[in-house]
Amino acid sequence: MQLLKITAALGTVTVLLSGCGGGTTTTTTMPKACKPMTDTDECFKAKGPGTKPDAQSCKALGPIGCGGANCTLMGDAGSKTAHCMSCAECKSMTETDPCFNAKG
Repeated sequence: MQLLKITAALGTVTVLLSGCGGGTTTTTTMPKACKPMTDTDECFKAKGPGTKPDAQSCKALGPIGCGGANCTLMGDAGSKTAHCMSCAECKSMTETDPCFNAKG
């Protein structure tokens, strides 16, 4: 009886593992690294130059930027050169600081 139980267990394990390994090769394409103000930046793609965004419309996009960053306004709100972008590296008291840049 013990032999029957062991044989059944080994048979089950053999069937379960029969699909593991093998000679097939799979290829994985690595996604492009996200860089602010490029086509890899979802903020920039959503509200690029010519879309005339303001700070609120960039913020409303949510955390879709590089690395889950929030979108922030670059340029003068409503101008044709204004655009949203990921704030990749926020430095206090500079253009990358949304508080420093806040208008209104």
